[in-house]
Amino acid sequence: ELENQHEHEIELFLKNLKKDIESFEIIYNIYVACFCESDDLLSQWRGYGASDGGYNIGIAFFDNGIAFRHDIQNIDDIELDSHVILRKIIYDENEQIEIIKKVVQVLIESASRGLVELNQRNSLPEAWSNMASKQSVNILYDIALSLKNPAFEEEAEWRLIKTIDVERKPNLDKIRERTGEQISYLDTHIYTRENDYLLFPLTKIRFGPTLNENITKPELELLVNNLASSADIIRINAAEITIESAGFALKP
Repeated sequence: ELENQHEHEIELFLKNLKKDIESFEIIYNIYVACFCESDDLLSQWRGYGASDGGYNIGIAFFDNGIAFRHDIQNIDDIELDSHVILRKIIYDENEQIEIIKKVVQVLIESASRGLVELNQRNSLPEAWSNMASKQSVNILYDIALSLKNPAFEEEAEWRLIKTIDVERKPNLDKIRERTGEQISYLDTHIYTRENDYLLFPLTKIRFGPTLNENITKPELELLVNNLASSADIIRINAAEITIESAGFALKP
């Protein structure tokens, strides 16, 4: 009887897990900022710079293997942090399948161990399978947001990801427009602490292939030095920032 109950609860757990995965995007808003490992990729210039040239900023997310913070949503109160995760995108389909299989297996094994322990104590909650699935779905969705079609492998993408309950007050949401479309976003600040201020780890600025190097480079150097001399809460270090052109021209 105990064995049958165990199997029944695991079956309910997996059914609830499937349901929670399918409803995740209804319950949460997902915000993503995407980054490319390459600082001079032709497909990125074509896709995002177009005929206007555009700019590519290089950010160091790690220092000696330690990740910088990247979670301030309110610059006026840096203690109001929020959790943002940084993920390297996986493109290989076989690797994707193996990761999902292993994680699901671990979830089932963990759920089974938890069931045995609760049954031994005679303290199995009536809604155990539902509670267990809601705790597990975040793990699977974290993985899902880190997978992408192999056709985009050239991008070598990393993502900053944040999820927020849709029922919360949207006081932190902002709106920007891109090609006629309204896009909501969150202000998220990347930084490391330097004495009594925060440092934005900007390491490079590369400007697009259609911009005039003789004009654009000195203008950017002036801008960087002006920004570095400010007394903002988050600053930049001009001495650590290199400024370069794309080094090629786009054909008309």
